[in-house]
Amino acid sequence: MTPEESPIRCIYLTRSVEAATELQALAHANAICFERTTGLAETILLIERTSVAQVVLVDLPSSQSELAALLHALRHARPLVAIVVVADEVDAEKWPEVMRSGAVDMVLRPFRPQELVPVLKAAHKCATCGRLPNGNSLELAEFDVLNRLDH
Repeated sequence: MTPEESPIRCIYLTRSVEAATELQALAHANAICFERTTGLAETILLIERTSVAQVVLVDLPSSQSELAALLHALRHARPLVAIVVVADEVDAEKWPEVMRSGAVDMVLRPFRPQELVPVLKAAHKCATCGRLPNGNSLELAEFDVLNRLDH
């Protein structure tokens, strides 16, 4: 089975029940396996216990240092998991640093299937093929978030 054919397994790290409910409906309609967690420890336990999550969606924490620590902890716990950051708006100065910290992409809320599904598929492909960032191993142009969102 190729990465494109295998089901996408996703964990959504968020404290928002509303956002999780919104994602659950989209996930079900697009054959994405989905589980919600509310904290880093719970997410890491789920990743380690199941060993099946390939994509982790992370709600953008309030501070840049908190996000960097969160991405580092996730990357350390499970190096072959693709991390996608969820945000309410694009901050052109913040995103390159987020990407260098280990996220493979980002997606804006509210979720739109035409944007979310391709992002999750691309992250899933990166995870299953082992092409994940570790520091500066991938060029930011490969995950052209800011240009994609400008259109």
